[in-house]
Amino acid sequence: MATEKSLTQKVPSPFGREVKFRFVGGKSSGKEIPVIKETFFIGRSGNNNLVLDDRSVSRKHAVLNFIDGHFILSDLNSFKGTKINGEKIQEVELQNGDRIKMGDIVFEFIDGKPLQGKKGNKWLIWAVLFGSIVIVAGMIILSSKNKVADLGADLAREVEYNYSQGVRAFNANKDIESARSYWLRAKELDPDGSTSQGRNAAVLLKNLPSNTGGTNSR
Repeated sequence: MATEKSLTQKVPSPFGREVKFRFVGGKSSGKEIPVIKETFFIGRSGNNNLVLDDRSVSRKHAVLNFIDGHFILSDLNSFKGTKINGEKIQEVELQNGDRIKMGDIVFEFIDGKPLQGKKGNKWLIWAVLFGSIVIVAGMIILSSKNKVADLGADLAREVEYNYSQGVRAFNANKDIESARSYWLRAKELDPDGSTSQGRNAAVLLKNLPSNTGGTNSR
């Protein structure tokens, strides 16, 4: 039989939410015991917060501590030990829905609303959804980067073409106006001087004569 010393009076939860144990199987099956203290002792003797009246349970079997927002269950060197979800533990952080066994007594830890369905399946679904979102987001980012890279390469080639054509017009044909036109186009395509051809075009434009018949004023 399971009892809780404070059930005779209404005590508000110190956690801001309902936290409790729910018994599974046996005479107390389905019974819920609220956790109303940040340090909560569990065992067979009457001075525990949760009294488990069963010879398989040690007098001071375990203690549940609320530390920095986490529920930590520690076995107090009990004779038969404490198991969480079938695994023997010495100390563990409890999660909503964990199944606890002390001696022959089995109960669940409920933190807030009870779980809907199996916890493992729930987390698996969330993991799959999260993984899918990450993959799709990565594909979108990669696609965007590729487009930017392609645009940058095309732009750089056009800047280089206009710069080279301007140099050819100026050196081979002494066609200052054609050179000016090409270099202006290169500067328009690369106004920040991101490429060496864009920077050179801007410098050459500053040093061009103002007209075909003039000379450099510098």
